[in-house]
Amino acid sequence: MQWRYDKQDRELSLTTKTDNALSSMTSVDECQLWDDRGNCPLSYSSEMEVFPSRIGCRNITAAYRFEY
Repeated sequence: MQWRYDKQDRELSLTTKTDNALSSMTSVDECQLWDDRGNCPLSYSSEMEVFPSRIGCRNITAAYRFEY
């Protein structure tokens, strides 16, 4: 897992990588909005899965909304 933050210590993104016997999956969650306390209540995700013979990309259009 790799977190990225801006100069105000707000979360910009989270990248995770998962490997298994058949493929390697990379997921990126990117913050789209910050509240007045610097929390990220809205983020979008994208995924890329790499197989030995091909690469598959998923653009997830679902937004994640969190309440603090």
